[in-house]
Amino acid sequence: EAYMTPAEQVQTVELNIDMQGLATLFLDNNFRKVPVLKNDRVIGQVSRRDVMRGIHKMLS
Repeated sequence: EAYMTPAEQVQTVELNIDMQGLATLFLDNNFRKVPVLKNDRVIGQVSRRDVMRGIHKMLS
C-alpha cells in the first residue's frame, strides 16, 4: 500500500476520448498506461504504444 498511488490521484480517461486527447495526455505526462472508464467503471487501459499504433494506422 505504501507504494500505491491513491485512487483519487490516478489519472483516468473516458472511453470516448479521441486520439489527439490521448496523445496530448501522454506527451504532457510521464504515464505508460492510463485506465479507461465507462460509466465510472474501469473497463481497460490504454498505453503509449496503443496511441502510437493508432496514430500510425490513421496516417497509413
